[in-house]
Amino acid sequence: MVADVILHPLSPMRTIAELGLNKLTVSTDRRVSEALSIMQRSNQAALTVEENGQAVGMLTLEAAVLSDSDATVLSVMRGIPFRIDADALVRQAAKDFVNEQAEFAAVYKDQKFVGLVSALMLITELGRSWDPLTGLSWSDRLRDWGVDCLDNGQEISIVFFDLNDFGVYNKKHGHIIGDNVLKGFARLLTQAIDPNRDVLVRYGGDEFAIGTTRNREETMTLLENLGEPSFSIPGLEEPVGFCYGVSGGKRTQEPSRNHVAATLDNLINLASQACLASKPGAQKGKILLDAPKAEPIRSGHVPSGHELQAIAENAAKNLDSKSFRITETLFVMDESGSKVAVIGERIGKKGTKRVSGESSLNGDIDQAAIQAVHDAFDRLA
Repeated sequence: MVADVILHPLSPMRTIAELGLNKLTVSTDRRVSEALSIMQRSNQAALTVEENGQAVGMLTLEAAVLSDSDATVLSVMRGIPFRIDADALVRQAAKDFVNEQAEFAAVYKDQKFVGLVSALMLITELGRSWDPLTGLSWSDRLRDWGVDCLDNGQEISIVFFDLNDFGVYNKKHGHIIGDNVLKGFARLLTQAIDPNRDVLVRYGGDEFAIGTTRNREETMTLLENLGEPSFSIPGLEEPVGFCYGVSGGKRTQEPSRNHVAATLDNLINLASQACLASKPGAQKGKILLDAPKAEPIRSGHVPSGHELQAIAENAAKNLDSKSFRITETLFVMDESGSKVAVIGERIGKKGTKRVSGESSLNGDIDQAAIQAVHDAFDRLA
């Protein structure tokens, strides 16, 4: 079924509800030391105090540090700050913060408390670049979000989207229709995501991307809920088609927090290349970097040009070192289990230094190859 997109005006800025609100709560009878521990573990500067399911106050990190650790939260909390509607635009909310000279505000949706928003959240959001046509942030939003998630040990998936034959719409129908196509696709994706789990950006031109904390299965369900990979907008007889590629979301072990920026680059690149390979008329035999493996290797060297070798080489290119490259990739099965190993080299003024790295295979061979490259790179130090 082709989705019909109604072109309501898009807000040129996100709403408060889309910021990822602070939803930490604690009951009035808990000790200050417990509340402090909760905030420190969650890296939050405040939390909401509840009684009988209702928000009755808040406690800041600073107040908790300065208070008696054995005191109850009820005895040291302060009142609920001023209220902001969840559907308020960030720009207007920032003006309200200035008028109230506040650090925090309580956010309500249909008279129900849904979380806290801080002045820092608003400042961060206002400092981002955003696209006035679609109302979406540009790619820097995805990068900040992805690095934060990986640095906190969260698993993420990246979905990369590209419109089919977008240039045709501008040439055949004019830029007004072309702009409506972009706005229509932004609307379709905006309606599909959950702001608490997903971040949507316009990556550039007719490319869009979603970053999500969903696992692979949940991510595929999100994409299936979009229906057919096409949508209709007013002014066009034929539906507009799109394609996508997916990466990540398949780890079965605690992810490494080393080189998170490079890991994010690889996830984006893998999703982008998978998207391009799935476009109508894509060259047959093109590597689908995130597809099931067609030629498994039980043990030994990975042939040149094989998908796994390409992933390892790409991971090395994204590291902060132009002189480091992967020369060999191996898939090893022994008594200790399955591993991906790589051999790399760096050419410098003192000659060539060769290093090796490896990573155990726990369900995701792509990520094992990337981690093996990072392991080898670390050994250069």
